[in-house]
Amino acid sequence: MTAPSVRRLVPLFLLAAISASGYGAIFTLAGEFRNQFRLSEVGVGVMVATGFGTGFLTQAVLSRYADRGHAVRMVRIGVAVLVVSMVAMAVGTVLWHFVVARALLGAGSGLIVPGVRRVTINLDPPNLGRNLGLLGSFHLTGFLLGPALAGLLNEVIGLRAPFVVMAVVAAGAALFARRLPADTGELTTERRIVRALLANRGIRAALCMTFAFYVMVGTWEALWAIMLDDLGSNAMVVGFTLAVTSVPMILLGGRAGALAQRTGPLRVAALGLAVTVPCMAGYGLIGSVPVLVALSMVQALGDSFSLPATRIAAAAATPPDQHASAQGLLGSVEVLVAGAVAVPAAAAYQHLGAAWTWFGAAALMLVAMGAGLVLGRGTAAAAPLDEPVAVAH
Repeated sequence: MTAPSVRRLVPLFLLAAISASGYGAIFTLAGEFRNQFRLSEVGVGVMVATGFGTGFLTQAVLSRYADRGHAVRMVRIGVAVLVVSMVAMAVGTVLWHFVVARALLGAGSGLIVPGVRRVTINLDPPNLGRNLGLLGSFHLTGFLLGPALAGLLNEVIGLRAPFVVMAVVAAGAALFARRLPADTGELTTERRIVRALLANRGIRAALCMTFAFYVMVGTWEALWAIMLDDLGSNAMVVGFTLAVTSVPMILLGGRAGALAQRTGPLRVAALGLAVTVPCMAGYGLIGSVPVLVALSMVQALGDSFSLPATRIAAAAATPPDQHASAQGLLGSVEVLVAGAVAVPAAAAYQHLGAAWTWFGAAALMLVAMGAGLVLGRGTAAAAPLDEPVAVAH
């Protein structure tokens, strides 16, 4: 990838990181909101779930408009919505204030993601894989830095401080959002885009791989901290494990994306998931925190390849005028699956124990991965991308 194309993509990468940081911050401070504002557990759950719901609906319903020439405009509107959401979190005092703020955060991110991915795909097609991999790395970095920054500011200044700072950062992002690269891709006239995409076997294969990956994400979010706490670890150890397991994903995203483009996205996605699935099955059988952390590092290597490869598979299978719709469809499934899996995973852990819960998640991932490979056989999603934005077949 040439230096000029890198410089042109940096604003998109930063927007992805900033939008993800808000999600992570709210997860980290949910307990503080409950205590300081005397919210019930149900109220906190509603606040968190609302963001998933609006993120899902926004991407599922509105991403098609990015394919009709509004990608950059949607990104800019999304950034403005993020600013409002952070201000609302900073000044809120009762539950409904926070629910509205969280809903705006989900909607803002839902407006940003499809447009950012579409412009990234179209700006430098020969390096599509590397670009989407780097975009994923920045997104993950923001998701991890958000909680760290939020926790520090909360301890030093107070609960409102993280959201004031993030509102300022998002406002700064709004300034360079005015200088985003133009969307150079083809525009669509298709009116039933989602239906047409779902009829595409390559897209269905990518959705299956996405489903498998986000079963892991939802299970991790629900169980990892609880399981380590049950084994005697404190919050600092939990944070350390999250940090170290993210390093491979951050460092390898671009290389993994390039490999997926060169050798076939579904193949690389399946290879990554084949590393992750045994690790997931093994977590419930291990009672040593250091061994768990070592195993999670192995899993992170697999995740580094499967995450960008699923998105590249969708791009490979998508007609060149429908990339935002396809990526929005993937994004909505990501949010939906992660949110839907977390609650039953927590219930299964409580009633069935760690071994059955982790094994069940691994089995579900394996089934989805197998379905993706079967559906994707003979499609553009399974082949090397000689022409990254060629019409799907």
